Amino acid sequence: MATANVVLSENIHSDVDADKPVSPVKHQEKRKATDEILPGKENGEPRLKRQRINRELSAKYGANFLAPVLWTADAMTEGTGLFVDETRCIVGTRDGRVIELDHDGKFVRQFRLEGEVGGVLVDGASLYAWCHARNSYDTWKGALYDLTDEVPRKLFNLHEFGEKVLHAAMVDGCLALGDDKGNVAFLGCCGQLLWTKEQTEGNGRFFAADKSGVYFAHHKVLRRYNLDSGDIVWQHSVASDRFSSIKSGAMDEDHVYIEVCGRVRQLDKETGQLKAEFAPVRHRAEGVCVGNGLLVTGSCPTVLFDLETAQEAWRLDFSGRLSDATMKLHKSGKLFVFWDKVYCINVTSHGIQRALGGTSTRTFEREVPDLPKRNQDGAATPQQTTSVDGAVMVTCTEEDGKVVVRSTSAGYNTEWPVSFPVDLARAGRRYAVQRLTASERGSFYSVFGTIKSLNVDDIETAPDTAENLDEEHIQGSTWRTGEQGNSYYKGRRRGRT
Repeated sequence: MATANVVLSENIHSDVDADKPVSPVKHQEKRKATDEILPGKENGEPRLKRQRINRELSAKYGANFLAPVLWTADAMTEGTGLFVDETRCIVGTRDGRVIELDHDGKFVRQFRLEGEVGGVLVDGASLYAWCHARNSYDTWKGALYDLTDEVPRKLFNLHEFGEKVLHAAMVDGCLALGDDKGNVAFLGCCGQLLWTKEQTEGNGRFFAADKSGVYFAHHKVLRRYNLDSGDIVWQHSVASDRFSSIKSGAMDEDHVYIEVCGRVRQLDKETGQLKAEFAPVRHRAEGVCVGNGLLVTGSCPTVLFDLETAQEAWRLDFSGRLSDATMKLHKSGKLFVFWDKVYCINVTSHGIQRALGGTSTRTFEREVPDLPKRNQDGAATPQQTTSVDGAVMVTCTEEDGKVVVRSTSAGYNTEWPVSFPVDLARAGRRYAVQRLTASERGSFYSVFGTIKSLNVDDIETAPDTAENLDEEHIQGSTWRTGEQGNSYYKGRRRGRT
């Protein structure tokens, strides 16, 4: 388990009674370790516990340096996705949960989705979750959920790509995917395949997409793919020896960062040319996170680089393995890390200076309630309405054996499809949605806000009553009490009518 450790000084025996015998330690300088006397005896001598210390940190920062961890939240599982905005920290877990915390680590809500959460994805003002199958032999490969509204909406299922989909990214309403073989696919709003590229280099650990393209790090090469055609724009290769490979990566507005052989390379997004290299002194880079003018990498210690000068700014004695963690560095100076649990670390200059002076605030341990390990049953039922004032009308029609949703309101292109929850898309049904937003690159609309049914045979539900909520699958202040906003969906258990 990761901990925020006090960096020990050279004089670790200063508070030990000098009269007590202390066994010598061979090759102490080579191992950079010291011995601490503990209660109990072994072979007639005090039992010794070996502690690893970082002498370089001790000499530079002193004996009282404590990594400024503000709070931790234990989800009792590994993290697979992390999103941070101005007020929220939303994490995805390997057991299929999406958990929302505030910036103080306090629990807000959570819900369970189908499969394993592969990533929490942001696209403009919309938030999505990609869930994939736990086993490569499953015919069901995954599903995309819209998390923008109060309740998650499943937009489509995927059955025909790769053996196991490990990577996902959203860009302008479209979904980019990468599988465990290194293949890349780009899907439209309704799950239709726009293009795919097969590769043989194997799967890397970095996958990202924005309006400039799709970036996928294979074993020894990073490629940028064109969003429209899937053509390779540029590629950056590493050495062909058996020790060189791309371990992780990150991306900002202008550059791509990849970890290669214990160093971090900064590449230009437009050309793929090497711009700078970040190399921790006497340590290896592990994991990469950029933001707020800093680059964060390394484990024991964690090294913070200034992005403009490529020089080390700080070192934190945080023992979490960043190579296995999901990280986000918020502009407020808070570093969110999801490894064995969620950590929030204050990496502002003021926070680190306080930690160096021994006046850092104590770490709060937050709790995340458990949730039953089974998926939601049934489909979401929207509230029934007869009023369409200010709403946008959409209609479900069957075309070539598939249900397509299109707008029928004035001012909208009636030929463009609407990205709509798959559980609600039934031929002949009509709905009133709060708003439709047009995709900048594709000819389709996305639903934003509430969805209400105009079908007389739908069950009318009260949106703000606790008895309509399935607390076995959804937990949080909004859904448990109905005090925050309106929820127009309910989870239906099997057998409920």
